[in-house]
Amino acid sequence: MIASQFVRQYAVGAGVADDVATQEIVLTYVLQHIHELGLWARLAFKGGTSLRKTLFAETGRFSQDLDLLALDDSRPRPEDLLVDGMSRAPFHGIAFSASSIRYSAIGNFGAQIEYAADGAQGLIEIQVSHRPDLVLPVIKLPLLPQSYFARLEFEPVAVTNLNPIEMLAEKILACGRRLLGGSGKDVYDLYQFCQRPIDFETLRPLVCAKAWTDGVEFDPQRFLDRLEPRNFNWEELRGLLRRNQTHDQAKACAEVRARFHHLVELTPQEVEVLADATRHKGRGAYDELVEMTRGRAQTL
Repeated sequence: MIASQFVRQYAVGAGVADDVATQEIVLTYVLQHIHELGLWARLAFKGGTSLRKTLFAETGRFSQDLDLLALDDSRPRPEDLLVDGMSRAPFHGIAFSASSIRYSAIGNFGAQIEYAADGAQGLIEIQVSHRPDLVLPVIKLPLLPQSYFARLEFEPVAVTNLNPIEMLAEKILACGRRLLGGSGKDVYDLYQFCQRPIDFETLRPLVCAKAWTDGVEFDPQRFLDRLEPRNFNWEELRGLLRRNQTHDQAKACAEVRARFHHLVELTPQEVEVLADATRHKGRGAYDELVEMTRGRAQTL
């Protein structure tokens, strides 16, 4: 593990507290550990930590947990191999131990992973979802360089990652499900996407298809109309941004509303899929929409 003085050096340069900087660095070790356990063939990286480490880097918020998608259900399951592998022996001087292991009713996995190294201690929440609803193939993405990389004992490997536009679709739905009392982190992530090119002809059917598989109601216009600062908990962003990285809540919401207005331009097929999202009376329209989206993505 990087020596504590270099962790503090990184924290000062990044403008965050020591514990946030330590978590950022330890998560990089965990990603490398997944590689050395041979599990990137069975797991895909997603969520807020993935957005920071593979897409946004310095402009993204820090994240303190690890979201993964299981790519198969073969036994032993990949999450079991991950927890067993992490707990077996220290990894570059970091000792890991798992606690609070749990499974949801639909088989999703969660655990708290305690770590200790060079006097530092902390807790990482790891979640592994089992959802056979990926629309686009996973891709390999390198970790974006950070100043502390030069101090690592290894060259960070590329990770298996959800396609960024599919992660964006999931982020929109997550934000839409939590429009009252939801997390300002979701809005901030969408605001970061606003600074990048977005293919809405691929994003819109992705959102509709994933709403159908999630079985959730999603109204794009209602989603945009309720993107107001008062509807979100912004305290969750505290400490996860650089000290000089301000966030204007009203500006972020306004820019997301303006940038994502194309979500309301639904085709008849997309309207049909959204109308059936909570009823699941048939999957013909959904299957056609998925095939069309995959075909479009392959030609880009």
